[in-house]
Amino acid sequence: MSELEVSEVRSRRDRDAFIKFQWRIYKNDPAWVPPLIIERKAFLDRKRHPFYRHGDAALFLARQNGEIVGRIMASDDPNYNSLHQSNIGCFGLFECIDDCNIAAALFEAAAGWQRKKGRDEIMGPIDYSTNYVCGLLIDGFEHSPTILTAHNPPYYARLIEHCGFTKEKDWYAWWFKDIPAPMERLRKIATARSRKHDVAIRSIDLKLLTEESRRLRAVFNQAWRNNWGFVPMTDDRGGGRTHGERNEAAGRSEDDFDCRNRPQTGGFRHLRSRYQFCAGQDQRTPVAIRITETALLPEEDQD
Repeated sequence: MSELEVSEVRSRRDRDAFIKFQWRIYKNDPAWVPPLIIERKAFLDRKRHPFYRHGDAALFLARQNGEIVGRIMASDDPNYNSLHQSNIGCFGLFECIDDCNIAAALFEAAAGWQRKKGRDEIMGPIDYSTNYVCGLLIDGFEHSPTILTAHNPPYYARLIEHCGFTKEKDWYAWWFKDIPAPMERLRKIATARSRKHDVAIRSIDLKLLTEESRRLRAVFNQAWRNNWGFVPMTDDRGGGRTHGERNEAAGRSEDDFDCRNRPQTGGFRHLRSRYQFCAGQDQRTPVAIRITETALLPEEDQD
């Protein structure tokens, strides 16, 4: 019988293994775009990443007979729960071989961590918050992801839903082959309104990045405040995101941003789950829920 173990990442060596495990999952996927390892290390840096100034997260690795076979992150964002009057935690950075037992063990570890934080529901995939990469790709796997969009194997939906998760929200990503007629109409309206209201559209001045970031953050928070899953960017988060996006853009050519002659990339899905623990039974039973329900994560096993 194979031995399966899930442990929390506590060393730099395990953190590096957590990051590089993706290369095993996507080694035969021509659409996968490998991340910059230096960027991934910065993203997981508890001392420097702005998320950890108000939130918390934990990384977990699954090993089978000593070999890494899966990973997951559990995160807790008090700002989200305060704004939405909820009590929910998130999972993200999920990667796993095609094995339901391994996936279930990873989610059990994430659920246990969330339970200790006092959370009674778990949702994802969300890497920290919706201001970062989130969603599960369910269509369009043959296309490479764009900035801040997810990419994953087709079998992930089956693994995650097998663990009791159900759809929370559908998102869509699109490529435009040509400028569609509605966009042409919007361009004419925008031009007319800009003349009437003395509005100018200009490029961002990278020499004044701090000041520009404040303006961008103010616009973003006002424009997105009624959207699903919204979490406002704080002063530190806005600066961190802008710095990260500037570095990412600097490492790409113009061809990477060319949207011509491309089809629809596919759909993304968020999932939410609850677990119901049956007293007296040494097992956890996943229960599908509706979006509006509130539910409990499993209690600790009783002797």
